[in-house]
Amino acid sequence: SKPRSYREYVQGELKEPLKPGRRYNIEFYFKLASYSVYSVDRIGLLLTDSSFNIKDDLVINRKPTLSVIHQEPFSKNSWELAQMTYTAHGGEKFITIGNFFDNLTTQFTSLDNRKGKSPMLSGSAYIYLDDVSVSAIDPDPVPEVAPKPLVWSDGREIKPEETYILKNIQFEFDKYELLPVSFPELDRIVRIMNDKPDWHAELSGHTDDVGSEEYNLELSRNRATRVVEYLKSKGIAANRLGQHGYGKQRPLVEGRDDASRFINRRVEIRFLK
Repeated sequence: SKPRSYREYVQGELKEPLKPGRRYNIEFYFKLASYSVYSVDRIGLLLTDSSFNIKDDLVINRKPTLSVIHQEPFSKNSWELAQMTYTAHGGEKFITIGNFFDNLTTQFTSLDNRKGKSPMLSGSAYIYLDDVSVSAIDPDPVPEVAPKPLVWSDGREIKPEETYILKNIQFEFDKYELLPVSFPELDRIVRIMNDKPDWHAELSGHTDDVGSEEYNLELSRNRATRVVEYLKSKGIAANRLGQHGYGKQRPLVEGRDDASRFINRRVEIRFLK
């Protein structure tokens, strides 16, 4: 006799909604139940944003996301894999498995030598399910993290066309050889130049007001040159570096006391893009 139009579905909720545009692998295993008296030729899986609140046993009239349709009703006693790659619309959170086709569309047949152990089994086709999964194929996109701004020792953000004082660049009095205490500050400049390969830098040397104009100009040039040579020794290309000596022409503060002279003896750097 013809099975009546009766449907049962298995429904479950995913751990999290699917993300729009992401690809997922959908799969499940199925096998004709051992005591099923009838067999059908199809089974499907449907992904939806919301769950079904079904109050009857009729067909869910929705096109399944994944369909398995054989040329004839299932007959194997072994497990079969249903699988597909699915691109999510976004928001899909519920999974429903069953037969989404009516009896006019579904092929069915009774199985020889099988007797149902209950009225339900004797009039319907039942399918075992196992290992149902929906898993992301594409990895989670790595969020873009804005690079931290480069900050000078005085707290200012390092930008092109700005001038910065190298605070810890020290020379012996009246000389232009760098003291080792200067190296950490200069190594910081190397890191900045490596982080910004399209930047150039101009170094300028300045002295206090002790000594002649000519002498201070030469001393300031030599000090700026020593800084440039150090940066070149650390791999910074020569064509990215320039130097000037201004002697005592550009004091930061007016005054002839030791404190003022200490401030005015300096090396400055200006980054150019």
